[in-house]
Amino acid sequence: MAEVEGVSPVEHFVLHESDGHCQLWELAAAWTDNGPDEDRRTAMPLLRDAVVGLSLRSMIDVYDLVRWPGDSDDAVPIPAREVAATIANVQHWLWRGESTSLITVSLADAGIPYL
Repeated sequence: MAEVEGVSPVEHFVLHESDGHCQLWELAAAWTDNGPDEDRRTAMPLLRDAVVGLSLRSMIDVYDLVRWPGDSDDAVPIPAREVAATIANVQHWLWRGESTSLITVSLADAGIPYL
């Protein structure tokens, strides 16, 4: 993984994956190369810390997509100070067939220079 000044390799990965919209389970799947749920559970703390850090630095935006499938215009922004608590549940990081809430990350303007 490439070294980018100002962000860790995991943060750089999250920034790259969040260019557009990326659900947390998609981040975990990409990080583990579509590995099994156990690998995704193991990766979750590392990815969670990166998402929280990037959110606090306004490099990504985090949303709750209340209905899925649904319109991304219906996504509810999660304030940076609430991101850590919101994404702490490992279930947000695993694929679920039916969802009423999906946490999504999206690259913010401040994150663009780090791609």
